[in-house]
Amino acid sequence: MKRFAVVILIFLFNTVSSQNRIYEISFCGREQNVILREKNNKKFSGTINSKFHKQKSKRDITKTKRINKNIAKIIINDLKNNGILQLKNEDDKINCGDFYLDGDILNFTVTENKIILNKGFDEVYPESESKTIEPNECRRKAQFLATIIDKQLNLKKLHSQQFKKLGSGTCYWTGISQVCIKKK
Repeated sequence: MKRFAVVILIFLFNTVSSQNRIYEISFCGREQNVILREKNNKKFSGTINSKFHKQKSKRDITKTKRINKNIAKIIINDLKNNGILQLKNEDDKINCGDFYLDGDILNFTVTENKIILNKGFDEVYPESESKTIEPNECRRKAQFLATIIDKQLNLKKLHSQQFKKLGSGTCYWTGISQVCIKKK
């Protein structure tokens, strides 16, 4: 009976103390997101998911690329060190401006058994894709976090390469516009 109780206690301790955190970042300008996983601050992994569709059939095509575990670790640590979890204290509509026409959103979601952060910023792009540095402090922080990821992964280049390989009749959404490869 004592062994059984000890086994249950060990199982409960491991379950309660294990920290699995998932970071999901959706980028503006294309249907592309980065998912990073951290397990007990020891194991790191990630994927880049890009979504396309066929123009006539509207069939969805998702291309997934794995992120090297060392790169995933660097990105996760940089995001944590630069305050990704403090974004929940910011309010995009009050402190970060309130109306943008594009309709595209940079979104950060962090999950640890439940969602602990879900924050969107209208029309915020990584520095490599923006003509300006965001002047507003909280929007700048979101841009900086997106730039951390983009510098490691070169997301626009990857998306472009994946898109070109899919051939004619393939499309993707960018904000409220659709971009397609036409038949020759």
